[in-house]
Amino acid sequence: MKSMKSRIGTALAALALTSLALTACGGGQAAGAAAVIGDDRVSTNQVSSAVSEINVGRGLAATTQDAALVQLTVQRLIRASLVDQAADRLDVTADQGSIDRQLLDLVRNAGSQEALDQLALDNDIPPSQLDEEIAVSILLSQIGQVLAPDATPEDQNALVLAYLTELSGELNITVSARFGTWEPTVLSVGPVPTDLATPAADPLQS
Repeated sequence: MKSMKSRIGTALAALALTSLALTACGGGQAAGAAAVIGDDRVSTNQVSSAVSEINVGRGLAATTQDAALVQLTVQRLIRASLVDQAADRLDVTADQGSIDRQLLDLVRNAGSQEALDQLALDNDIPPSQLDEEIAVSILLSQIGQVLAPDATPEDQNALVLAYLTELSGELNITVSARFGTWEPTVLSVGPVPTDLATPAADPLQS
C-alpha cells in the first residue's frame, strides 16, 4: 500500500521523500495568479478547484479552509508546470496510451477505481487529476533517460533534480505572497513571508 501511494503521489514529491536529492516571493504577480513559472502560471481558480475536489472527496464542505492543503496544491501545480517545461525543452512527451496503461495498472493494484481515488485523496491529489500526475511521472522518467541514458535510476533521478533546480532558477518562479514563498533549492513552497502585514486565514478568498 505504501508503494502505491508513492506511485500516485507527485513524482517530484516522491523524489524528495526518498532523498534522491530531488525565493522569496517576487512582485509583479499576474492578476489571479497563485504562481508564475516563466511564461506559465498557476491560477487561483486552479488551486481553488483542486482543493474543493479534495475537500468534497474527504466528505467535507468544498469551502473548508486548510492552509496546508492549499500550499501543497500550489506546490504540486508549480512542479507539474516545471516538469512540463523541462520536457518541452528536451523534446519528450507522455502519450495518452502510456498514461492510460499506467492508470489501468494502478487501478488493478489498488483493487478498484474507487480505492485508487481514495489513495489519491490521501496524497492530496484530486482524483480527476490522476492522468496529469501519471504524465508527470512518465516525463520525469523520460527526462532522466535523455540526460543520462546509461546511468542507474538513482543517478538519473539526481540529474533530473539538478536539471529542474537549475531551470527553476532560470524561470524565476514566483508565488503570490498569501500562498507562501518559492524555495528553488528544494523545489517547494515555503512559509508565507513574515513581512506580510496580515496573513490571510483563507488565501483563496483574498
